[in-house]
Amino acid sequence: MTQGTFTLLLGTIVVVLATLTDLRSRLIPNRLTLSALAVGLVASAAFGWMEGGARGALAGLGGTLAGVAFCSVLPLLSFARGELGGGDVKLLAALAALCGPTIGFNTQAFAYGVALFVVLP
Repeated sequence: MTQGTFTLLLGTIVVVLATLTDLRSRLIPNRLTLSALAVGLVASAAFGWMEGGARGALAGLGGTLAGVAFCSVLPLLSFARGELGGGDVKLLAALAALCGPTIGFNTQAFAYGVALFVVLP
C-alpha cells in the first residue's frame, strides 16, 4: 500500500468517525483527533525512513509539522472568533498530518465554502 492510499484511507475513516460523533454529541473527541495527528506524524516519519533513512524520516516529519502549522492558521483564527470549536481545529490539523498540507488546505476551503452557503441564506 502506498503512502497516499494509506493516509487517505485513514483520513476518510477519521472524518467519518468525527462526523458521526459530532452529529450525535456535538463534540469531536480528543482521543480521535490527537491520535490521528500522532499517526500522521509517525506515518510521515516511517515512510520518510523507508525512502531515505534517518534523513528522510526527519524530512518527512518536518514537512508534516510545517503542513500542520500552515493548515492550522485559519482554523485557529476562526476558533478565536468563536466560529469553530476546538475539536474542529484539531480535526483539520490531524487531516493535514495524515493527508498532507494540500489536501488539508483543500478540505478547509471546501468546509468554509459549505459554511458560507449554510450561513448566507
